[in-house]
Amino acid sequence: MTKVTFYPSKKTVKARSGQTILQLSRVARVAIPTRCDGNAACMLCKITIEQGNVTPLSASEKRKLSERDQVRGIRLACQTRVTEEDVCIRVPESKWKSVVEKALERQRLEEEEW
Repeated sequence: MTKVTFYPSKKTVKARSGQTILQLSRVARVAIPTRCDGNAACMLCKITIEQGNVTPLSASEKRKLSERDQVRGIRLACQTRVTEEDVCIRVPESKWKSVVEKALERQRLEEEEW
């Protein structure tokens, strides 16, 4: 079986060839946002393939992803399927999460100054 590892959470799941990254993220309990339930309509499920091979770009991805994104290895989790090779996937962290973390860090630094 193929092994899929999600970063930054470092969660790993076993996969069968043909399963989508979105399906596997749900098994691994890794949050990848989506509104269209895997129909390549919302463009929220962008991920980066860091290592390994997956299926080629789908027709939907070719239409929707910019050329720059395609070159950088960005894919749609709902359209990308695993093959027989182990894969490492980077899931972008929530923008809100990073905003909250920065605010907490700023607050911690201010409290240390007192």
